[in-house]
Amino acid sequence: MSAKGDPVTFYDMGPYYEIWQKDRNTGRPLIIQDGNLRLVQGATPGKFNLQDSTWD
Repeated sequence: MSAKGDPVTFYDMGPYYEIWQKDRNTGRPLIIQDGNLRLVQGATPGKFNLQDSTWD
């Protein structure tokens, strides 16, 4: 599927991030569906927290 090659964009929404394939106007948001991450057109975007990791 050609959509698999589209870029992914992280949008800082304050206390969480939304992750979109393409952009918020024409893209597909990342959601959790049945325990899997999916990019779904027309879905309500998931709210994701990102954590930096450092190794000693």
